[in-house]
Amino acid sequence: MPEPNWSLLEHFTRHEFVCRCGCGRADMDEGFVVMLDNARRLAGVAFHVNSGFRCPRHDRRVGTSADPGGGPHTKGIAADIAWPREHARAILRGAVQADIPAIIMQGAGPDDNRYVHLGKAPEVTSTY
Repeated sequence: MPEPNWSLLEHFTRHEFVCRCGCGRADMDEGFVVMLDNARRLAGVAFHVNSGFRCPRHDRRVGTSADPGGGPHTKGIAADIAWPREHARAILRGAVQADIPAIIMQGAGPDDNRYVHLGKAPEVTSTY
C-alpha cells in the first residue's frame, strides 16, 4: 500500500504513524488519515497517536485482533489516540462529527492507560 500524501494533513505528520517496531513503515490509508485529521480539527484539541501503522510482525506481538491476516492497524485504517480525561468529550465529539465508523474506548483509571481506537471500518470487539 502506498503511503498517503502527508502534506494533505494539517494536524499530523508521518512520524506519528510509523510502526513502533523500528521497521520505519507508515503505510496508512490516505482516506483514513484525512478523516482523522478532520476529527482532530473538529475536536479542537490535540490528538496524541499511541499506535498508528503496525507491520504484521509487530501487530502479532502487540495486537488484539482475532484476524490471522492482521488487524486494522496492519491495513493502515486504525489509530489509537491517547484519551486524557480533560479531552475525552472533545475527542469523542470530533470522531463522531467526522463520521469515523469505529470508535472504541479502552481503559479506565489513570490517563496513561486510556485510549480511544479510531478506525475506518466498523469493528466488533469486547474488552470484557
